[in-house]
Amino acid sequence: MVGQSAAFLKMTALMTRIAACDAPVLLEGETGTGKELVARAIHYQGHRRDRPFVPVNCGALPDLLVENELFGHRRGAFTDARSDQPGLLARADGGTLFLDEVEALSAKGQVTLLRFLQDRHYRPLGDTREQASDVRIVAASKYPPDPTSRGRPVPAGFMVPAEGAVPGGSAAARPPGGCGPVGRPFRARVQRTLRPAAENV
Repeated sequence: MVGQSAAFLKMTALMTRIAACDAPVLLEGETGTGKELVARAIHYQGHRRDRPFVPVNCGALPDLLVENELFGHRRGAFTDARSDQPGLLARADGGTLFLDEVEALSAKGQVTLLRFLQDRHYRPLGDTREQASDVRIVAASKYPPDPTSRGRPVPAGFMVPAEGAVPGGSAAARPPGGCGPVGRPFRARVQRTLRPAAENV
């Protein structure tokens, strides 16, 4: 990425600070503003640079297969499951999972992802044991979090755990009023795991 405007320099400085921590991130910007480029820059500037960067277009995830795509499955979990299949979380383990067009996830998909964000554990389809995934979530949306939304655009409640930083295409944005009392426990938990460089994010 090349630029010299004040807005660009402000954004790259923010990216550098964000890359130094492990907080989930929501990137907001119109189509074509380079959200995936920013996500990759955050990944490759951080300590996860040698681990996988796995991009996925949420608009291409069928509602009925969201859990299978994210969590994977075991052999015999359903009729055509002839072998174990790792999900996106397993493929991105140790690295970054980039969720593009996260607003395209259905309400069911949002709940599924939120459940994982809460404790970083998931269970592949057909398995009886939970697995942990050390993955950083970077999501991107064309819309800001909307406290009145129940599906699309991104509901503010859904993105509370991923409120680590919200760099937009031209400016930074946060949900109106901040995260409030509901978000404070998530913020505190994130801050306990952040590196010192992320204290001011």
